[in-house]
Amino acid sequence: MSRLVLSIVIVAIVAIGGVAYWMLSNNPGTSGSQGSQPIRISGAGSTFVTYFLQTAAYYYQQKYGVEVDYASIGSGAGIQQFLANAVDFGATDVPLSTQAWQQAGDALHIPEAIGGVVLTYNIPDLPPNTHLNFTGEVIADIYLGKITKWNDPALVKLNPILANINQPITTVHRSDGSGTTGVFTDYLSSVSQEWAQTVGSGLSVNWPGTNSLGGKGSEGVASAVKNTPYSIGYVEFTYALKNNINYGYVENPSTGEFVAPTIESISKTVSYVALSLPRGDQDWSSVSMVRTFIQMSKSNHTLFGAYPIVTFTYIVIHKELSKIPNMTKEKAQALVNFLKWLVTDGQQYATNLYYVPLPQSVQNLDLQTLSMVTYNGMNL
Repeated sequence: MSRLVLSIVIVAIVAIGGVAYWMLSNNPGTSGSQGSQPIRISGAGSTFVTYFLQTAAYYYQQKYGVEVDYASIGSGAGIQQFLANAVDFGATDVPLSTQAWQQAGDALHIPEAIGGVVLTYNIPDLPPNTHLNFTGEVIADIYLGKITKWNDPALVKLNPILANINQPITTVHRSDGSGTTGVFTDYLSSVSQEWAQTVGSGLSVNWPGTNSLGGKGSEGVASAVKNTPYSIGYVEFTYALKNNINYGYVENPSTGEFVAPTIESISKTVSYVALSLPRGDQDWSSVSMVRTFIQMSKSNHTLFGAYPIVTFTYIVIHKELSKIPNMTKEKAQALVNFLKWLVTDGQQYATNLYYVPLPQSVQNLDLQTLSMVTYNGMNL
C-alpha cells in the first residue's frame, strides 16, 4: 500500500513539473529563462523615444519578467552600438543610411512609434503658455544666423507680442549624433533652399551662426533652453511638456494655418502622408514623413490640421541574431517576443506620453518583419 502511495506521488510530481514547463515555454516573456536568472535584453539609441520605450519595458517586465535595459544615448551612438553588435537592438528616429544598412548586412527596420519635433523657447518677458508662430523659412533663418533678435521684423510679423523683445537669440542644437537632428534638418532642407544647399541634413551637421549652444541628448537641449533666457531649441514633443517649456506652432504650408503639436495634429499628418513603406529587410534610407508631407503640400494638397514635423522612430535588429555575442536561442526568442508585444499591445502606452500609436497597417508590416528573424537559421 505504501509503495502504491509513493508511486502516485511521483507521478503527480512529474505531471506538475510537465505543466510548469509547458507554462514557462508558452509564456512570451520567461520562455527559456536561464536558470533562476531573468533574461535581459539590451538596447541603445534614440533619446526621442526614451519615455515610450522605457515605460513599455517597465510594464513588460512586470508582466513577463524579462528585463529590457535601454540606454538613451542618441540615435547616432545607438546605430554605432548596433553595427558593432554591442547591443541586442538599436533605436533611431531616422532610418539607417544605405551605407550603414549595407554594413550591417541583414538589418531589419521596425517602426515602433510616431512623434513630433517641436520648437521650444525661453523668453522671460512673455506670459506663461505663450505659443509663438513660426514658418519654415523663419526657423531656417534663425538657425542660419540671419535672424538674430527676437524683435526681427520677420518674427514680429508673425508674433506682434515680440515687438519690444530687443534681445539676441541663442540657438540650441544637439551636440551628439541625433535622430531628432536628422528629422529637424530634413525639415529645414525641405522648406529652405538655402539651408539645403549650405547645411543639409543628417544626424550631425555643421551648425551655422555664432550665438549657439550644444546639448547632449534631448534632455540636454531641453535643459539648455530652460536655463538660457532668450534661447530656442528643438526636441521631441514629450520633452517640452515634461520640462514645462513653451513651444511654438508651426505653419502648415499646404493651408497657411499655424498648427499646434498635439496627438490629434500629428495623427492627421500620419493619415495624410501616403508612404509606400519597403519590406522590413530592405533599404529604408529614403523613407521620410517630413519630406513626403512638404512635397504633398507643394503639389496643392490640402492637409488641414496637420503638424509638419513628424517622424517614425525605429528599432533596428539583425535578421540573424546568432551573430550577436552571448546571444542564446532563449534570449533571441525573448527579444522577438518583446518586439512583437511592443508594436501591438505595447502601443497602449504611447498616447499618454504624447506619442502616436502605429496604424494597423504598420503593425502588420512589423509582424511580417519579425517573422523573418532567425537564430542559427531557425525561424523564431
